[in-house]
Amino acid sequence: MEKNQCELRSLVLWNRSIHKFISIPTPSIKPQSPHMFVLEFGADLHETDDYKLVRLVYHMNILFGYNGPFEIEIYSINSGVWRRVVGVEIKHCMVRE
Repeated sequence: MEKNQCELRSLVLWNRSIHKFISIPTPSIKPQSPHMFVLEFGADLHETDDYKLVRLVYHMNILFGYNGPFEIEIYSINSGVWRRVVGVEIKHCMVRE
């Protein structure tokens, strides 16, 4: 694997307040080009009473570094699956190495 590439092989989510963990399946987006990703944790307690992971995948551009178009997927703890998000435009997002 090249220095500028990263790959998500396994992920475990730990709840330290109740001392339990769950293994998260491999994400559905598997880019072939140089890329990096960011994982964020959130909760949708009002609508679905669910906790979620959001994964943003940034692709490498030779001139500008990592930039769009981005790929987005959301993992739902309740359903146990990753879902791709399409048709959403992210504006003014920058990632620095």
